[in-house]
Amino acid sequence: MKKIIIIIVVLLIAIGGATAIIFSNISKKFNSYIDQITIEHIDMTNIPDGIYTGTSDSVVVKALVEIEVEDHIIMKIEILEHRTGRGREGEKVIYQILEEQRVDVEGISGATFSSLVIQDAVQKALLEAVQ
Repeated sequence: MKKIIIIIVVLLIAIGGATAIIFSNISKKFNSYIDQITIEHIDMTNIPDGIYTGTSDSVVVKALVEIEVEDHIIMKIEILEHRTGRGREGEKVIYQILEEQRVDVEGISGATFSSLVIQDAVQKALLEAVQ
């Protein structure tokens, strides 16, 4: 009986250690990705009419968006996919982008990472248009 308890304790410690390592690696990848995002001003006069898609995936937060541009105006932003924990509020950033007609808007407080990843996906969609 003592051996079984020791084996169970060792297994629990091993599982706990492995879980900590996995979460540490995910956290490092997430932070590295987020740190590399730079939202810049995009000159909309260079963006032709069309529908464009963009994606941004930080491992923890992912956004896939579709952007419709007409006469150099962002007419519509649709979030096709948004994988997030508690950052659903970040989706409100699309209304700021539409209102201000620029991607480099203020992030959503309380959903900073989600709004940043969505902005990055929008930026990538618009940059696709000029390539």
